[in-house]
Amino acid sequence: KNIFSLIAATESLLSSVCTILVFKNVGIKSSIKSFILNPDILFCFFFTMLFAAALGLSVSNFGALVRFKIQFMPFFVVGLLLIYHKKMKRDELTSI
Repeated sequence: KNIFSLIAATESLLSSVCTILVFKNVGIKSSIKSFILNPDILFCFFFTMLFAAALGLSVSNFGALVRFKIQFMPFFVVGLLLIYHKKMKRDELTSI
């Protein structure tokens, strides 16, 4: 309908694709192990999930949801990057 909806949809699609790619490259078992062993990753994802759940339950306007999503997306992206970085570091150590 409008350009803002297209931008929001593209952002959501991109974040979903990045999430799938990280979990595909790292593996589900390794990702779960990273959650358990690294408190920074655990914090990022629990904060993201709790904030998203609270926001989804309390806000009924989808336009507001898109704007409020900005507040927790950095934590989600940092969590994904930490998982991916940990795997790359592990691969680098095993290849030496």
